[in-house]
Amino acid sequence: MKLGIVVVKRLRWLLNAMYVNFTLSLFYWYQQDSNHWFRYEPKDDFNDEYTHQHNVVSVNWHSVMAWAAFTICMSEALVTYRTWEKSYGLAHSIAKDFHASMNWMATALLVVAMILAREHKHWAGHDYTYSPHSWMGIFTSVLVGTQMIGGMVFYLAGNGELKRELLPYHKLYGITTYVTGISTCLMGIIQHLSLLDCQNQYCKEHIWSDILAIEAEFIVIVVFALVLTEDDGSEMAQEEHVPLKVGTNMPINTFVSVTTE
Repeated sequence: MKLGIVVVKRLRWLLNAMYVNFTLSLFYWYQQDSNHWFRYEPKDDFNDEYTHQHNVVSVNWHSVMAWAAFTICMSEALVTYRTWEKSYGLAHSIAKDFHASMNWMATALLVVAMILAREHKHWAGHDYTYSPHSWMGIFTSVLVGTQMIGGMVFYLAGNGELKRELLPYHKLYGITTYVTGISTCLMGIIQHLSLLDCQNQYCKEHIWSDILAIEAEFIVIVVFALVLTEDDGSEMAQEEHVPLKVGTNMPINTFVSVTTE
């Protein structure tokens, strides 16, 4: 299937709008009464002499970091070349740096999310691997870590024949990591519902969690529409910064922008 520039640009702006809408929906979900926003959660300590409470880091900090890592940063990393470079004419070198930056940011946010999950479970007295979501989180972290190592090697490999041969595997591994991460986040919503004090299954917290899941799935659909389709041959001209040839009257370190069709 092939998409033209106009369609890709419209999907690009649709994706931007979906980022904003998902973020607003997520924070609206957090401010529900039984979701406690980002406040510390009190936990009772009992012993033979006294009873007191200690603060537990809100699990919402974990989820907001994980959602930001996958629904925004990793989505952007996947669609950078298709949207900003091929449709808007961004220089390949800049698009490459932006792609790497989004992957690094996603990795950093995931590390913070894992630390916050550990802190919450430690002080809440939960076992670290008591649920399928916990195991999927570990598996996702391994995928993201190995993807970043492979991505660094790929980034520094230049433009040789080996890099061209490995490119399809690099893309496949990135998509696999992305799908696994989004799936783990959706599992996290299900697990999160068990922590909420809803009176019935029709409370706002339950209904809004379904809305969040639907919005996340629509983001994935748009990302796949941009990543898994081909261009119709009407790409925008791209700019590259190249050094001037020796012999001109301009300084040696001067660069100019040239347009490539």
